[in-house]
Amino acid sequence: VADADASARLTVRHFLHHASGLSEAGFSTSLPDDTTLEQAVRALKDARLSALPGTTSQYFNLNYAVLALIIETVAGQSYAAYVQAQIFAPLGMAHSYTSPEAARANGLAQGYGRFFGVAVPRAQPHRAFELADGYLISTAEDMARFALAMTNGGALGEARVLSAAGVRQLFT
Repeated sequence: VADADASARLTVRHFLHHASGLSEAGFSTSLPDDTTLEQAVRALKDARLSALPGTTSQYFNLNYAVLALIIETVAGQSYAAYVQAQIFAPLGMAHSYTSPEAARANGLAQGYGRFFGVAVPRAQPHRAFELADGYLISTAEDMARFALAMTNGGALGEARVLSAAGVRQLFT
């Protein structure tokens, strides 16, 4: 972020808990739809913190972009590939997608928007840099599989996607 001292104090936990100090108040930049994940995170170099790290919870989508880039860096693969390999595949979430093209090819419902109060078909936006903060696509059945794993200590059948200790921490 713009404050080098604050940047040095930011932790993964701050981003997970939306306690990084980042908010719309300090970063109102509108990023183009074709912005990459790395470009989006690098754009935060100009962000001003609206709170000291760890002091206030403020939901901010790009907290998840930072976390996704950390996952990409550590895992050595894209966030989309990581989610597919480490969550969707082991849990048998066969109707969950990281790409709208794949979801459309498998029956994704048409999105709608309002135009003068009338619902009209509308292409839904998809910004690759926002995949981690709300652009995963799933079905109710697949989400139930994920929920079952989370209520069963991180496992579903023989598949384990998180340790029991990790699940306890997740729900703390």
